[in-house]
Amino acid sequence: MKEQKAKRPSIRMVDIAKACGVSAATVSYVLNNRQDQRISEALRQKILHYANLTGYVSSPAARALSTGRHNAVGVYAPGAWASPGRAARTLLLYEALAAALEEAGFSLIHLTDACVRQRSVHVDAILAVDPTKAEFSSIGRLNYCPLLCVDGAVDDPAIFYQIYDDFAAIARRARERARSGRLFLLYDAYRNERILGRVTEAFDAVCDSREESLSSHVLCQPSTTAFVALGYENAQTLRRLGKTPVTVVCEGEDAPEPCVILPQSKKAALIVRLLQDIIQRESGEEHDIRVPY
Repeated sequence: MKEQKAKRPSIRMVDIAKACGVSAATVSYVLNNRQDQRISEALRQKILHYANLTGYVSSPAARALSTGRHNAVGVYAPGAWASPGRAARTLLLYEALAAALEEAGFSLIHLTDACVRQRSVHVDAILAVDPTKAEFSSIGRLNYCPLLCVDGAVDDPAIFYQIYDDFAAIARRARERARSGRLFLLYDAYRNERILGRVTEAFDAVCDSREESLSSHVLCQPSTTAFVALGYENAQTLRRLGKTPVTVVCEGEDAPEPCVILPQSKKAALIVRLLQDIIQRESGEEHDIRVPY
């Protein structure tokens, strides 16, 4: 008969605290990477080193049971891969959101289409990026956590926030550069019908880059029309058709040419700030948020 090895006793926070000569609260702050506490780097390293040597494992499940929080935010972007331009901009948004969420103590979890059919567990809130009205409503019915609409408009006063870029301000900036009253926008169309309405209101003519009649739509514009491109791919498309865009709207931080910049870091920071408000049940009255640039 094989001799069974003695079971290693589990290590608790109080054990680490006693060994390091600090309080259990201090250990908790270090192990949970709390940045709002003044703890020396030497003490932080001592606690982490001891926890590693003793095999201490933090339990997210146990932490969620005790606090009611998972410190995770689900992101659902059903139209992310509709076109190369849309994919690139969605990736930029994901990167900015992941950084902003991490700074606020949250992790980002990518949600699949399953979230419109069943409840998403282990998240404290959900960000729906460019959802249709039906998708947004389904997520809201199935999930009992804060839900934000990003890059979309559902115009429902019962939701917490709908957050999108200020297209009217972008059009004003383009008109200042063009000194022309008529603007044509080439972009990768949103799936959300009401956000499409916001874009149409801001520009005199719009065209989806995937539209089959793109060439004729561009070339039949009056000679006084100024062209605007959302993204570098669409700017190149306009140039191939013999039209020089008066401005390129760039969703990012860097630009190789003069552009209207929509900094994703600023957008992500705003989203996370609003997210924290609603998780703490401190949301404001205004639910329609236009992201400034």
